[in-house]
Amino acid sequence: MSRARRLLREPLLHFLLLGAALFGVHRLATAPSAEGSRIVVSVGKLRSLAETFRMTWQRPPTEAELRGLVMDHVREEVLVREAVRLGLDRDDPVVRRRLRTRMDVLLDDTAAVSPPTDAQLQAYLDVHPGAFRQESRTTFVQVFLSPERHGERLETDLRRLQASLQHLVPGADPLRMGDSSMLEGRFDAASEREVERIFGDAFARELATAPVNDWTGPVRSGYGLHFVRVTERVPGRPARLEEVREAVQREWLSQETARAREAAYQALLRRMKVTVEPPPVETADPRAGR
Repeated sequence: MSRARRLLREPLLHFLLLGAALFGVHRLATAPSAEGSRIVVSVGKLRSLAETFRMTWQRPPTEAELRGLVMDHVREEVLVREAVRLGLDRDDPVVRRRLRTRMDVLLDDTAAVSPPTDAQLQAYLDVHPGAFRQESRTTFVQVFLSPERHGERLETDLRRLQASLQHLVPGADPLRMGDSSMLEGRFDAASEREVERIFGDAFARELATAPVNDWTGPVRSGYGLHFVRVTERVPGRPARLEEVREAVQREWLSQETARAREAAYQALLRRMKVTVEPPPVETADPRAGR
């Protein structure tokens, strides 16, 4: 088969020829009276229309369908341009919010920030140590007692359980001495936030001051009462960069992107003159609601 014949069978060539034909017909049908009213349906736009159709219907469009897609695109372009010419976009809050959102996205694209160096990340970490501080972690065992299950015997059962835990026989499992629950009995290196999330603030505060290797309690939580034994406590400390690099980089990029976006906005603002007239009505005193 000759090279020319193979080329004629290429689907892409058929697509481009069809697009060129449609484009030519459209130009003849919509001969512009001025350059500002010229609408060009480019090859790239034709590709986009056809690809959107293919993704929706899982097949390429026919010639008639592609012609319909082009005509619909032209109709939309004509009506949008005329709406803008008439100023319909100026007083429509929905349109204005959409345009603002699109411009915010465009500013983000133009405000692309290069990846930071280690020195920049370290400097950011030095300025914001609290945001990345390594929390203190506690390894502990908790034995649960349900006030509802024990009723009037609660005080007696608490004293009995406390005595049993204080004189625990080596090898005995303390978790078998309490009431069953959905809570874990052993926590390894639990962070402050994890303890607060599971047991509540009051429990977390008491756990933070509980002695190591001794039974403490009863400690109250939202579930009931607990005896706890802390076996290890690792104090909180400032983080090293290698431990929190990903988080620091994420925050650094967010900050620098916001700065670049604001700089781009200020550049646009400097091209305009903004006049704010005095308010026509009396405004509220911000101290009035205090």
